[in-house]
Amino acid sequence: MGFRELQNTITPRLLQLQRRSRNMRPLFRVIAEVLAQSSQKTIEVGGRPAKFQRLAAATLLARAGGAKRAFKKKGGIKKRAHRIFATAQPLLDTTQLLRSMTGDADGQRALWGSGMVQARLLNSGGMAGRGHLVKVPGREFIGPDQPFPEDLEAIEAAVNDHLEVGK
Repeated sequence: MGFRELQNTITPRLLQLQRRSRNMRPLFRVIAEVLAQSSQKTIEVGGRPAKFQRLAAATLLARAGGAKRAFKKKGGIKKRAHRIFATAQPLLDTTQLLRSMTGDADGQRALWGSGMVQARLLNSGGMAGRGHLVKVPGREFIGPDQPFPEDLEAIEAAVNDHLEVGK
């Protein structure tokens, strides 16, 4: 194959690659969706690499309706309160946060997270409640340090698909 034939073969492919590289939004959108699903998986498994900190006793008691509704008059825990105490899962009980995770992109970056007002507080931790007197521990679900291997593979495949010229 001579230079002219090679140029005729390669030039259209290079131009196609250049056009694809100008519009990064489709690639970033795929990456954002993968990362949003990764955040959902982090919530579902209860945290990673370490498990989320358990809910505070005061939180569990409030969910059970307070001491009068949680405890029997002669001592002991009512069945409903026992179930709440035993099965409570941080960030997962109502699934609101889980369902609110979304991903999107612009031409410059992948964006993912939750539109819930309290999502930032739940992720990073901080002070909450009336007068900001309650310390909420951070339970990082957006962008944990150790991504799931299958998510890294999906992102790598998306990048390869985007750069593949022969499509």
